[in-house]
Amino acid sequence: LDGEDGYSIYTGVVFPMPLTARLGLEFNYGSKYWLNMTGAEDSLVASKMAARGKVYEAYYIQPIVKKNFFVKLGTQYYDYDYTGSGNPLGEPVKIDNLTAFDAMFPVIDKVWNLYASTTLRF
Repeated sequence: LDGEDGYSIYTGVVFPMPLTARLGLEFNYGSKYWLNMTGAEDSLVASKMAARGKVYEAYYIQPIVKKNFFVKLGTQYYDYDYTGSGNPLGEPVKIDNLTAFDAMFPVIDKVWNLYASTTLRF
């Protein structure tokens, strides 16, 4: 696409919590022509950094053994504005105006993602 620019905004804050834990809040926004190179992402809804729309994330990190072993609990809310997030194929189409002829692949407009993980550093 000649003359089309894409951009992304990524911001967040981390708050200290009792028991040396941390609470994080993040926001991502990707414009209509935003294309992030995160093709190796292993999430079902692709990388939040590749979203053409808004992604809100909140997480809580609780250390178990100093900074070497910790648990992370979080949630992400994806609110897509355009089709094709993370996919360079096809013209992005505003999801509110989408017809069956506009999408090459299935289209998701909103997603809640809940997750839990443990990390061990050595």
